[in-house]
Amino acid sequence: LEKFRPNNLFRIHLNSNYYYSIPFLNHYTISLSSALGWISENDVDSFFHFYLGGMPGIKGYPFYSIQGTKKIFLDATFRVPIFIGKHYKLRWMTIQNGMIGFISQIGDAWSYGDLSIKKSFGIQLRINGFSFYNFPTAIELEYHQPITTFNRIINNKTITYGPDENGNNSKTYVKVLFDF
Repeated sequence: LEKFRPNNLFRIHLNSNYYYSIPFLNHYTISLSSALGWISENDVDSFFHFYLGGMPGIKGYPFYSIQGTKKIFLDATFRVPIFIGKHYKLRWMTIQNGMIGFISQIGDAWSYGDLSIKKSFGIQLRINGFSFYNFPTAIELEYHQPITTFNRIINNKTITYGPDENGNNSKTYVKVLFDF
């Protein structure tokens, strides 16, 4: 039988988002997102850690690459319209809007005094409209490139995250949303 040890801790997680439409530039927007996190016990099992890579965090890095009991995260996105208010028919879908976005992300998750800010840059393509006559639909394609290189030791093996020797190691994400 498993024997679980107690993990008594406090966990605080704060998120904020700010969206701003740039005056005099029709449909140009800036969005700023931030997150702070703190867990009272540094020696808690890694199951309880904050994970800051991948889709919910710094998208240039894998999900489990950045973890710890404290976290700080900032995301700035600038979006420019490609087309607005159109009605392009594509089989069962009507595409109305298209945007391109430029994303900059910084942050870290750490457990002791080893804060080391990681950076990532990305480009986003968004289209939205309707599918099957009335379902709001959004499709998003993102390409992210890590900027910061760092090492982690896992099971006595050193793993390097970040751009490889050719300056590559990008991540691509696809999202499809209905009824948003």
